[in-house]
Amino acid sequence: MIRVLTMFALSVGGGLLAMPVVLLAQSAANEKNGAESRRDNDASRKFRGYLEEDWKRWMVEYPEQATAAGFPGQNRRWRDDSPAGIEARKKHLHESAAALKEFSRDSLPHAEQINYDLYSDLLNTAEEGLQYGDDPLPSRNVVPQNLWMPINQMSGVQQEAADTISTMPNRSVADYEDILARLEALPVLVEQEQALLEEGLKRGYSPPKLILRDVPKQIAELIPADPLASALLEPFKTFPVEIPEHERTRLTDRAKEIYSARLVPAFQKLHDYIASSYLPACRESIAATALPKGAEAYAFHVRWQTTTNLTPQQIHEIGLSEVKRIRAEMDKVIASTNFKGTFHEFTEFLRNDPRFYFDKPEDLVNGYRIIAKKIDPELAHLFGKLPRLPYGVTPIPDFKAPSQTTALPGGRAQRWPAGLLLR
Repeated sequence: MIRVLTMFALSVGGGLLAMPVVLLAQSAANEKNGAESRRDNDASRKFRGYLEEDWKRWMVEYPEQATAAGFPGQNRRWRDDSPAGIEARKKHLHESAAALKEFSRDSLPHAEQINYDLYSDLLNTAEEGLQYGDDPLPSRNVVPQNLWMPINQMSGVQQEAADTISTMPNRSVADYEDILARLEALPVLVEQEQALLEEGLKRGYSPPKLILRDVPKQIAELIPADPLASALLEPFKTFPVEIPEHERTRLTDRAKEIYSARLVPAFQKLHDYIASSYLPACRESIAATALPKGAEAYAFHVRWQTTTNLTPQQIHEIGLSEVKRIRAEMDKVIASTNFKGTFHEFTEFLRNDPRFYFDKPEDLVNGYRIIAKKIDPELAHLFGKLPRLPYGVTPIPDFKAPSQTTALPGGRAQRWPAGLLLR
C-alpha cells in the first residue's frame, strides 16, 4: 500500500507517471485474485476429494446401486443387511456427516457451496430417518427403504433381486461368472430380509395387510419348476454371439444348479414365512399413525419427499386446492367434447370404451414412446438445463407386472408401460 501511495504522489506533477499506478494496482489485484483462486481451487479440490471418496464408500456399501450406476468391482455382491452390516452403514453415515462439517462452507466457491448444502441436507435427513427405521443410504428416493418393513408389493428382495440381475453386464464369460457369483450369494440376503421382517414385528412395525396380499404370489412366480422360466435366470435364456456354445452350456448348467440347490429353498422359505406367519401378523390399518411414532414419522417423510418444511396438513390443503383446480380444467375438457352426461358418466365412458385401450402390449409401449418424443422439444421451455443422458420407455418386466397392472374390458389384463428410465 505504501508503494502505491508513493507512486501516486509522484504522478501528480505529470501525467506520464500515472501509468505505473495503474499497472501496480492491477498487479496487486492480480496477485490477490490469484491467491484467492488458488485457495478456492485448493478448497474445491479437497471438497471434491471428500465427495469422491464418500461416493465410492456408498457404492461398496450398496453393490446393487453400484451395478446400476456402472461403478466397477461390485457385481458379485449384495448389500449386507445383517445387524453388523447395517450398523457399519450407520457408522459411516455419522462419520460422513462429521467429515462434511470440517469443511468451511464459506471458503468454498459458490458452485461448491450449493453442492455442500445439497449433500448436507441428504446426510442430515438420512440421519434423522434412522430413528424411524429408514436405511442409512443418503439418497433422495421417493420413499426411503425402511429396514423394519423391507418388503411390500412394490419393492423388496422378491423384486429387487431380479431387477439387479437384469441390469448386470452380460457380454462376456467373465460377466456371466459375476452373475453366477451373485446368484450364489443371494440366499444370504433373502435370509437377512426375513430376519428384518421378524425384527420389525417385534418393534411394532409392519405394512398394512392390504399391500402384502400379492407378495406370496410374487415370490412363488420367482421360483417356477423350470429354472429358465425364472426372472432370476433371465440372462441365461439368450447369450451374445461372442460366447461359444460350450461356455453357454457350462454357464447355464451352473445357473440351474444354483437355482435348484440354493435359490428355490431360500425363496420358498421366505414365501412360507410371509404367507403363514408374517402376513397374518401385519396391521389392518393403512394409516402411518398406526406405527410407533407414526405421526412424527409421517411428518418427517413429508419433508423428505417434498424437500419443504410444510406440515402434512399444509400439504393436504395444497392437494385439495389442486384437485379443485384440476377438476375445473377437466370440466372444461368434457364440455369441449360435447359429451352429454355427468362427470361420473364421462369417467365411466373413458374407462369402458374400447377405443381408449390398446389391444397389443407393444402398441401401448409405442404409444408412450410417441408421447415421450412429443415432450422432448418442450422440455427446454420448462427447464434451464437438460441432462445429456437420454431417457427411454421400456416395458415393465413380467415378474413385476402383477403388482403394476390395470384391467381391460372383458377381463383382459394389460400391463402399464414402465416409467421413463435413464439409459
